[in-house]
Amino acid sequence: MPHGDRATQADAEPLHTRRRRRRTGEPLAGPPLGFWKDSWIRLKKNRGALFSLAVIVVLFAMAFALGSLVSAQSLYAQDLFRRFASPSAEFWFGTDEFGRDMWTRVWAGTRVSLYIGLLAALPRHVRRGHLREISGFLGGHVDDVTQRGIEVLKGSLPW
Repeated sequence: MPHGDRATQADAEPLHTRRRRRRTGEPLAGPPLGFWKDSWIRLKKNRGALFSLAVIVVLFAMAFALGSLVSAQSLYAQDLFRRFASPSAEFWFGTDEFGRDMWTRVWAGTRVSLYIGLLAALPRHVRRGHLREISGFLGGHVDDVTQRGIEVLKGSLPW
């Protein structure tokens, strides 16, 4: 039997040893991981994604909790004697034409923008999620029709 010819070597071996060899593969590296644990491990390896997550968390924290707490000024308080004040220790971004603190107003505007963005995206994701669930559950022609409908909507409508 030639040394490098695997087909003839496999044919020469009894069937039960071939089956046994097929069943024994590489040993597992460790216990199986869950979805969230595996996702967290992969996220920790990606420094760019980890930095982006930190920026998003800080942005939400500043908009919803810390932004207005850092400033001692009220969102609507006016002080016409401090109109157009330049940035200082008291007014980090300065004041506007009515003497209102711009730092507080920027974070209030950020909060409103995030609310609008989340509320605009939520119905779309819910709608698409239900369509995907229905087409995945029923399959076949229903899946084909819903997928073609989604392709038409994605291609023709700007939302």
